[in-house]
Amino acid sequence: MRSTVAPAPLVGRQTEIAAVTEVLDRARRGTGGALVLWGEPGIGKTALLDHVTAASPDFAPLAVQPARCESGTPFAGLDTLLRPVEHLIATLPVSQAAALRGVLAGEVTKAGRSLTAVAVLSLLSALAVDRPLLIVVDDAHGLDAETEFVLGFVARRVGTDPVVVLVAGHDAPAGGSWEGVDPLAVSPLADDHAARLVGAAHPGLDGPEVTRAVKAGGGNPLALHELSVPIDDLASGTVPVGPRLRKAFAERLQTMPAPVREFVVLMAAARAEGDQLTLARSARSRDAEEPVWEETTWSGLLAGTPDRPALRHPVVRAAVYASASPSERRNAHRTLAAALPPGSRGHVWHRAATVHGVDEEIAGLLEQTVPSGAGAVPILRRAAELSADPAAATRRLAGAAVAAWHGGDATMARRLLADARSLTDEVLATRASRGLRGVLELAEGSLERAHRSISRDIAAFDDPRMRAELGAAALHAGWSAARDDLVGETLTRLAGLTTPGLPDVLPIVRTWWGPATGPARAASSAELGDVLAHISRVESQLLPASPLGLVWGIDEPLADAVHALVRRHRRHADGTSLAAALARIARLDIAAGRWGAAEDAAAEGLASAERIGAEHIAAECRNCLGWLAAARGDGRSVDHLTVRTLQLAGPRRDRAVSASAHWNRGMAALAAGRADAALDLLAPWTSTGTRQHFRSSLCWQAWTRSRPPCTRGGRRSAGAAPRRSTPGYGAPARTGRDSQRTWHARCWTNPPPNGPTGRPWTCPVRPGARSITHGPGCSTASGCGDSGGAETPASSSTPLPRRSTHWERARCSSGPSVSSV
Repeated sequence: MRSTVAPAPLVGRQTEIAAVTEVLDRARRGTGGALVLWGEPGIGKTALLDHVTAASPDFAPLAVQPARCESGTPFAGLDTLLRPVEHLIATLPVSQAAALRGVLAGEVTKAGRSLTAVAVLSLLSALAVDRPLLIVVDDAHGLDAETEFVLGFVARRVGTDPVVVLVAGHDAPAGGSWEGVDPLAVSPLADDHAARLVGAAHPGLDGPEVTRAVKAGGGNPLALHELSVPIDDLASGTVPVGPRLRKAFAERLQTMPAPVREFVVLMAAARAEGDQLTLARSARSRDAEEPVWEETTWSGLLAGTPDRPALRHPVVRAAVYASASPSERRNAHRTLAAALPPGSRGHVWHRAATVHGVDEEIAGLLEQTVPSGAGAVPILRRAAELSADPAAATRRLAGAAVAAWHGGDATMARRLLADARSLTDEVLATRASRGLRGVLELAEGSLERAHRSISRDIAAFDDPRMRAELGAAALHAGWSAARDDLVGETLTRLAGLTTPGLPDVLPIVRTWWGPATGPARAASSAELGDVLAHISRVESQLLPASPLGLVWGIDEPLADAVHALVRRHRRHADGTSLAAALARIARLDIAAGRWGAAEDAAAEGLASAERIGAEHIAAECRNCLGWLAAARGDGRSVDHLTVRTLQLAGPRRDRAVSASAHWNRGMAALAAGRADAALDLLAPWTSTGTRQHFRSSLCWQAWTRSRPPCTRGGRRSAGAAPRRSTPGYGAPARTGRDSQRTWHARCWTNPPPNGPTGRPWTCPVRPGARSITHGPGCSTASGCGDSGGAETPASSSTPLPRRSTHWERARCSSGPSVSSV
């Protein structure tokens, strides 16, 4: 008998519960009914039956859950169902009682199934006189044929008695013993309900991991419960299948007719694209007596049409494939290979699936058919498995890692790269993976370690373009880590390269990224656009980071160049590079006042980065969204967006993103009137290392803090601030650790006539800039004219307007970094 304890909450089954409750309510009024609950294995039919039983204590329950080993024993299920009420058989008419006694005694009676079915109906009607009766039949596909016939007979005839029959099975009741009984499909959970279930089953998962789990589980509750943690992404095309789900699907396959089972396994073995014609031919009746498609649709496993057949979800495909026997899988692949042109990608792939052990010939053929993008991952992995030579296996696994990375699966890329490095020497793995190790470390935010790895890996390459690409990645790592020594070291290494075009652009790259050694020449926007386009052709990663673009007044030409990169990455389906470019363009759009476009870019970049597993890129996108939330006064969203960034940035020494996260929190606190809290939140800006990164972040934050959004339809409106050109302001040679920061501050306190400063947006930053150049005790700075135009020289500065007590306390207590706000 099933449990009748208080029911546990059942997530996402309100529709099914309502349908069953309606039948139960009718039975309470004296009119019985029956339902067949059907759906794929693991979909939650048993949980639904348990919930309904526990929620209906006024019903007398009788239940049967057949054992598979007894499915060939006549009336085995009926024996289980009636044993608890065996003592009431004597109340039946003699012939009916004799029939039931014979069933329970295991004797084959002459009464046959019909008299037994009538006797069972009479017995159940008598039991329901004093109390409604609930009959629960779980895993009905495992019943013996005789019990199935009797219970189907009863289910169709309980309408005049307070009896409810609930049957759970795999197939819709389109025919057979349950024909005529109302069906109730138990469908996959909706995404929001699946997310709730994942949260309960796997506490501690963050939002992106929950999203990946929901996608992997396909709304199947058992699959969601059995997912391994951490949850991998689906870019590789694989879905994990737990032992209980595998067992459930194996049992399901065993109950299918042979032609249907072969067709389902064939669909599980087929590729997502390219095998549709073969499947469509198999879906059609092989002859008039075997309607394969029609029979398979009753299973609830299918989607599509006979012309484009498919299994419902990747988790169903994975479960069916894992549950099939090795011989069934090989036969399916042979069928598919025979139907495809020899030498084609699909033909070679299915041939490879039939091979045991190593086969270098097939491995080589697989490598020759590798497509671009994430589709290369399973092909190269299989080629590595078939490789006899460890060096060849390393090359193929490393290639699969690169494909996984560009296809948007950093987790799979890390795993494949680790496998490749374990097979042979480090240099071969580095060359074959194009220096992927350091790039992955950079993406996850381990900046100083990434710089060490990339700098070490550069020596493994002879190709000057590859060395320039890795050098640019090392430049980003050093700058984001706020390590000027690493930036200088990387620039020196780049100067020694012979990459075509690099010597032409390196002087201005050195000026933008490193310590300025001479005056910056003013240039028109068109000229700057040409320079940036040229740099992008040499190596796009050498384009300055967004805050640096603002420092140097090249933000608008830089935005045009990054937009071109976004278009290029979309065309090539390079998800990783696209996410990085979106993070850069979001910052530039914020600075330009295109807040709507910035939010769209940051949101898209965040979703892509979280899916990929690129935490550093995700943190930059969260900071952009956090800045916008702070500007709206949405402190709750700011806290939500910054919590993960700060959790990961500290241990990984990612000072750039942690500084921006603290700024966003501080601005949200100031907007809420909590100046003391803002002081505490902005204090990390004074920490060692963060102050090194402060010089460009200060510029970006001050610029964006002072400019209102000036967009209409994502474009600059007529009242927007004019574009700026490169500052014509001489920069002194670097003489100390803070000289570059001091030079940037002097640009605001003593601007040149033709520079970008002296504009309204510079007003908020001037007190901080004055404090940087003259010390924490400075209390004066240049005033802003009514027009927001030129600023008077420092020698004729006037006192700043009095600020609130809280602001003064914050400025005096925390020194120059806080006063710069």
